[in-house]
Amino acid sequence: MSDHPKATVSGNTATPTRRTQRPDLWAGIAAAAISALAVWGDYVRRAVSGTDTWHGSPSYAVAAVTLALALTAAFTCALTWVFRRADAALERNTMAPSSEPSSGLPTDAATTDAATTDAARATASTAPTLTTDAWFASMRGHRLRPTLLFLACWAPYLLIRFPGNLDPDTQWQLLEAYGMAPRSDHHPWFDTLVFGAFWRLGSLGGLIPSHLPSLLLYALAQMAATAAVFALVIGWMRFLGLPRGLVRASIVFLAAYPVVPLFAQTMAKDMLYGWAYVLFVLLMAEAARTRGGAFASRRFVVWLTAAAMLLMLTKKTGAITVLLCGIVLVCAIRRLRVRAAACLGLALVLVAGVWQHAALPAMGVAPGESKETMTVTSQQTALYIRWYGDELTDDDWRVLDGVYAEAHQLGDVYVPSRADATKDRWRSDAPSEAVHAFFRWYAGAMARHPEVFAIALSATALPVIYPDTTSLGDESYVSYRDNLDEAPDTADAAQMEPFLLGMTQGQATLDEVQRTITRTAQRPHWAHVVSQGFDRVYAWVEHWLPVLVLKAVFTTWVPLVCLAYCIRRRHGMGVVMLVPAVVTLATLVAGPVVLPRYIVPCVYALPLTIAACATAASPRYADRAGAPTSGASSR
Repeated sequence: MSDHPKATVSGNTATPTRRTQRPDLWAGIAAAAISALAVWGDYVRRAVSGTDTWHGSPSYAVAAVTLALALTAAFTCALTWVFRRADAALERNTMAPSSEPSSGLPTDAATTDAATTDAARATASTAPTLTTDAWFASMRGHRLRPTLLFLACWAPYLLIRFPGNLDPDTQWQLLEAYGMAPRSDHHPWFDTLVFGAFWRLGSLGGLIPSHLPSLLLYALAQMAATAAVFALVIGWMRFLGLPRGLVRASIVFLAAYPVVPLFAQTMAKDMLYGWAYVLFVLLMAEAARTRGGAFASRRFVVWLTAAAMLLMLTKKTGAITVLLCGIVLVCAIRRLRVRAAACLGLALVLVAGVWQHAALPAMGVAPGESKETMTVTSQQTALYIRWYGDELTDDDWRVLDGVYAEAHQLGDVYVPSRADATKDRWRSDAPSEAVHAFFRWYAGAMARHPEVFAIALSATALPVIYPDTTSLGDESYVSYRDNLDEAPDTADAAQMEPFLLGMTQGQATLDEVQRTITRTAQRPHWAHVVSQGFDRVYAWVEHWLPVLVLKAVFTTWVPLVCLAYCIRRRHGMGVVMLVPAVVTLATLVAGPVVLPRYIVPCVYALPLTIAACATAASPRYADRAGAPTSGASSR
């Protein structure tokens, strides 16, 4: 179904026909999906609360269906309007002359003439597509201004959080970097090496007693890298001649949305992964734009290989993202498939093979525990025991005891929104026979009570399917909380020092932990006061304008709407560009908890997610034949 206006030619004037007022089919599909997820999320929230009883009554079913229909109708009307406005904007952009300079490169006549006739549009549809090397050339000398703009807009937030922010997991990694805790790839060892290097560099190898310079140096370096990648995104959007409104909105979002700088200045693996993710998605989008022609550029091949490797080195889910996105891309493109497969395959071999199985063992780094892959299964098993534990036989308990420590307590320690307590009981050393027996039990239990497994999965992933602002207290914020203490006697420090001492496993004393991390990296009093005041204001804004900080907006709703729009316009490469967003959502659903730092890539890549829709009308976007398409709508 399509609601695009069709043009009829009379003389030299193209006259659009009247738009239909019917609701858009794909707008309705996206609206129905969002509404269904929201209503299902409400049911899950009530089901696992332990206190709500209404969700099991017929009246709730009637109310839920009514609410879903009402939300679907309202969202359909809203999205129909959005889709038609997008259609109009893209058609104007297709027929209008390109207002963005191509950075000194000669511009095709079809993209510069002020032509509105069908003849001009036919000319545009046969104009040669600019190459990836042309894009690289267009960025020379044009990256500095947007980079400095982003850094200037983010500077006040660095003062608010001066000298930066530090994640609790990073403190554990710093212990490992200093040899004060057993080396482990539980948190990516590459990140541990990077954090440790900055920690030593800022203190001049221990000559300076404070590590505030270390944190400040890292914050500045990461902000600069993030801003530089964002500048590449803006340059790419301009190079394609995407609508100026979209480009300007992207600049405003990346520069002014407080969540972005609060993430960018934090020393944590997810923030390091964030800008690498955006770079990888951008290069994948360029490969899709050219239908694989980008792989003819040696520079592109080097950049994509490096970005894919960095993605896998900085976070465990990066390997899944590279693998799945690579498979889809190789299947979708029409040119240089072998080179594309070799590029991404080389990255996988170097990181998933050489780094993981040769380099890390050589450095004495233990692999991550297998329990991390049992998050979903452990949550489902725990909820099954809580609700139907009285149905389990002695044989069932023997099977569960074979793979879980104190399996009888799984139901008691179950927390719907966080899987740490359940997955930590998985026996990583369980024999294969016990694991096989468990999965046979698991399949049988799912057949008996499938609703338990669906609810348990949804409960952990609730923030990405439901407009939730209450889960996990301040961790419900999309922005990143203040994790750096002013003084060692605060509640957080009192909890962190014993935790860190336990992580050392006897390899360091409390005094060494304090001198290395907790007592040498504390926020100055003035910065602590400012930071606490900012958090109070932010909490007030979140309370009254929750839509600005809902995780589901970034992780699910926007990608879903963009996917529906691309399918509606039969824009296959736009769908390919959205694959990273889909894979990221899947990793969040399968993860142990949806923390704010886990959605960093979704926030950072939001402009690229929306740009996937707009590329359908770019005069420089390659179609299957290798020529640019004028964004003709589906009929």
